[in-house]
This record gives sequence, structure tokens and C-alpha cells, in this order.
Amino acid sequence: ADTLADPERLARFTHFVNGPDLPDPSIEFVRERGQIRSSRCLAESGSSRATAPAGSRLGQAMEENRARRVVAALRGRGVHASVKKAGVYQFGVVVALADGREAVWDTDGTSGLEATVMADGMLRGFVPTIEGSEAFTEEQVVEAIWHTDYDKPVARRRATAPPTAAPLPLQGGVFSRFLDGFRYR
Repeated sequence: ADTLADPERLARFTHFVNGPDLPDPSIEFVRERGQIRSSRCLAESGSSRATAPAGSRLGQAMEENRARRVVAALRGRGVHASVKKAGVYQFGVVVALADGREAVWDTDGTSGLEATVMADGMLRGFVPTIEGSEAFTEEQVVEAIWHTDYDKPVARRRATAPPTAAPLPLQGGVFSRFLDGFRYR
């Protein structure tokens, strides 16, 4: 509180050290109820005033509940998927492939959708960032992961959808169901 009241102290806090009068171009503010708020916060809150489509990923990394919903949708299509906790508040989706490899999707904290294909802790391939994926809805994320062909070192989207397998059971016990709000039977 003392710093906010003292203009001399407050002047020490700038966006850029070499350009104290320049604002950060990556941050866009909007006014709401007489206060400024990051437009990214609006996109995350699902506000109708957000610049992103409702349910999109614009400007945000994969968060835990989103990862759980994506995994549930993939398992409903017969894909061996699970949630990967890569760090504190850093989550992604792991798809187990038939030959023992794993495709690890979106654990790097960026807003674009991409994956690394790993086997025995070694990088065996990757899926480059999918263009426009930062604005994907959850259903589009599921479709992108489900349509990926992992047979080459640089994976690509399949021209046709893979055959749908029998749904897999949901993972986790009571605690996992508690985190998901007991939305499953």
C-alpha cells in the first residue's frame, strides 16, 4: 500500500526497463465496471464481451479441468488417453500408442496445440503446432488429437477419421470423480 501511495516508488515499476513509457504490446486491457481488466481474463471467463469464441483456448494453456474433459471425450471414442500433470498448474493429455510410444499433448504451457511423441523417455517424433489451434474449442481439440497420424516422425492430420473403437472406462476412483463434480455414473 505504501508503494502505491508513493509516486517515486511506483515509477520504478514499468513494463520495459529500456522503454519505461512504452506499454507491453502483448497485454490488452478493457474497462469493466470502472476498472481495467486484461482481455485475456475475459476470454478465460467465457464473457460474451471476450474476443475469443466461447469455449475456445485463446491465450491460455491447457488447464486441469479442460484436460479431464478432453480425455473423457477421447476415451469415449476408444482412444487410450489420460491426463498428464507436467508441473504446478501445468496439464496436458497423453495418448498411448499401440507400439509403446506416447503422444504428449499440450504440456508446455503455451496456447497452441502441439505434441511430442516419446518412447522410453526419448523423443521419437512430434506434432508441430496446429495453425489456429489457440482458438480451438474443446471439441476441436478432441478432433485434432483423434485425427492425428503418428506413423511418421513429423505427425500430420489424417485425411479421414480413424475408426471409432469401443469406449474405454473412465479413469480414477472416487477422488477423481469428486474433482470432476461426480458428472459420471
